[in-house]
Amino acid sequence: MNRMIALGAVTVAFAGVAAAPSIADRNRIDDLTWLEQELGRAPLTWYERDVDGTQRRVRLGTVELRRFELSRAASAFRAGNDLPLRRLASSKLAG
Repeated sequence: MNRMIALGAVTVAFAGVAAAPSIADRNRIDDLTWLEQELGRAPLTWYERDVDGTQRRVRLGTVELRRFELSRAASAFRAGNDLPLRRLASSKLAG
């Protein structure tokens, strides 16, 4: 059975039959909630080159956050590593 939990701009799907989220699920919820708040205050912005070599500005804020699944990238970002989040955003938003 799948459950959906809405976190403001982010909806997270959890698989399982338990009535309450597991500790791992709660940690994912906490990470996504924190990420949404952080990007709402200060969106990430950087430049990437597309396949033609054209430099494109990439912005990741809460609006863009709604477009893709983020649990691993959110955990890494919270731990101080923004590379997985930037890679995910670049693949979705550049160009």
